[in-house]
Amino acid sequence: MTMEKLYLVTETYPNPGGDSNFVIPELQELKKKFEVTVICLSKRGLEAKLDSEVQYLFWNLDLTVASKLKYSCKYFATRDCWRELGQILKEGKKNIIGRLVKSFEFFSCSEEFYGFLEKNLDPYESAVFYTFWSKFYTLPLIIHKKKYSSYCLITRLHGCDLYQERYLYGRQPFKAVINNGLDRLYFLGRLSQKYYLNVYPELDKSKTIVCPLGVRKIYGKKEKETGKPFLLMSCSSVIPLKRVLWIAEALERIKEPIKWVHFGGGAELSRLRQYVLKNLANKEGVEIELKGDTSNEGVHRFYEENYVDCFITVSATEGCPVSVMEAMAAGVPVIATAVGELPLMIDENGILLGENPELEEISEAICTMMKMSEKSKRQMREKSKQIWEKYYSAVINSKKMVEDIQKLSIENRGNIKWSTGGY
Repeated sequence: MTMEKLYLVTETYPNPGGDSNFVIPELQELKKKFEVTVICLSKRGLEAKLDSEVQYLFWNLDLTVASKLKYSCKYFATRDCWRELGQILKEGKKNIIGRLVKSFEFFSCSEEFYGFLEKNLDPYESAVFYTFWSKFYTLPLIIHKKKYSSYCLITRLHGCDLYQERYLYGRQPFKAVINNGLDRLYFLGRLSQKYYLNVYPELDKSKTIVCPLGVRKIYGKKEKETGKPFLLMSCSSVIPLKRVLWIAEALERIKEPIKWVHFGGGAELSRLRQYVLKNLANKEGVEIELKGDTSNEGVHRFYEENYVDCFITVSATEGCPVSVMEAMAAGVPVIATAVGELPLMIDENGILLGENPELEEISEAICTMMKMSEKSKRQMREKSKQIWEKYYSAVINSKKMVEDIQKLSIENRGNIKWSTGGY
């Protein structure tokens, strides 16, 4: 029996890093039900790991000045772009020029991607298109779907493609057009879904589903070695949004022996290293390791080889952070700010901070975890594992999502309406 085709648009996979760690668990389930082609929006790297059961296409955005001029003219000849312009003007004068520029840029990138699709795919075939992020490459599949209407279009929303404040000038381009044209929108959590429906009240709620990515089980070390200090771990990019420096500043107030290990690099890593050298290098009882960029496997191995007492994140904004899901999968308690899905993820398995905690609040939370009884610590660790298994298992969540995609695809095949529309 011939399986239906599914085109999965990724930004990094099958190259290492980026979305690869999230795509792979879903891909294992998708290829059981569909004939999968991955369209990767970056050049194939030497370390790319290709699955023999999957086909691959690689594309790299390279907009020339001539292309930008061509697409700018096309912008004003496209009905959906006029709707976009009307929406920008309706929203008021704040950042209007910047928002217009980002809208032109978004459309130009989308049309460039569609040119690649036209050359490589049959637009009339019945298929499912799944954009792993809801970005510019989702738009052409909607604008041009009006000409063919032979495929089902679904997308995921994470954070940078969801929250208004995560996009330059505080506005996500073409969302009204994208929302209207999608068959399904998958959210990482209930709070992000609620936020999105509040920002776009015209969106048909029945098209939205909460389906966290999930992570695989991590076999965290179960017993703590005698004499080892309290091990605090964090994992994120070192950028202003993640406020990693706050953790270092909070540690200045800690008087008990503690070791902090951070995984992740970024623009502020050098500044963080300098701060640690200046303020914490000679502080008695404090040991700090800044690991920098580390593979997902490397982080998992650390959990397996070290008894991590607590995981911490003080990020200013989040979706449903994979780093926290991984900590729970390893049975580690969590200290986290009350942003994104985190208020729903912390339930008797850690300490929830305010959205913008003072340093004293952070240090007090760490001290509370350090002074907690062994019984309470064991209960928190067990609760973390239970929450992961119930809500954030990659195997379980991937199966549920693929079942929904298959059901949606069957419904779509029964409701195809051929159109000769277009611009």
